[in-house]
Amino acid sequence: MSAKYFIGLLIFVVVSPSNAWVYQCKAYPTTKKCDHFMFSQLWPPTFCKIEKCSIPTDVNTWTIHGLWPDAPNYYLSFCYPKQVFDPNSIMDITDKLQLVWPSLKYNEENMYFWQNEWCKHGSCALNCTTETDSERNYFNKTVDLNKKFSIDKALSENGIVPGKSYNLTTITDALHDAFNATSIVCCSVVDGQNYLHEIHLCMTTDFTLKDCDVSMTGCKKYEPISYPSFLS
Repeated sequence: MSAKYFIGLLIFVVVSPSNAWVYQCKAYPTTKKCDHFMFSQLWPPTFCKIEKCSIPTDVNTWTIHGLWPDAPNYYLSFCYPKQVFDPNSIMDITDKLQLVWPSLKYNEENMYFWQNEWCKHGSCALNCTTETDSERNYFNKTVDLNKKFSIDKALSENGIVPGKSYNLTTITDALHDAFNATSIVCCSVVDGQNYLHEIHLCMTTDFTLKDCDVSMTGCKKYEPISYPSFLS
């Protein structure tokens, strides 16, 4: 191999986009073990009311926020052993991830968002189940859950559509009808108005839905909840 070719190859490896995102996660010791998951989906139009945002043009539905393993009465994050985020592990599914799990923050790269979700939450999912025992499996399983538990379908089939406001009970009842379990309705309050922001589904480590401990967070009680459209 010529010296010129070797140097060119070395430069390619160093600046290759995928290798540029390889990242050593931080980690904190804990003896707690995960015994359930929370699967969070978010509504982009509401996100844009509280953050400077950029919604991809092909995104027009609820998107994934994350799959978060937890222990009883304990918030798991950045778990030992230390993990490495390697984008090469998910390179062949990035087209799918960009559609269902995009970063909505203005000027934030998708890879940075996925890196954070893997380091913060995926690292704690490794020992929960074989279905999340690697970076690739974690992202694949989350995408599968997004397809199986569609918030768009759950709401629309019960007459809840963007561009209108609903009371909390109407939304929680619709979700219970769809999933046969109590989920968490998360609001963001902007200028005194409730906006539907996220839905959290609680599930066992075999991904069977179960009742969440609460049914609402962040919402002003007894006030209608706005479900904004993408055009508002």
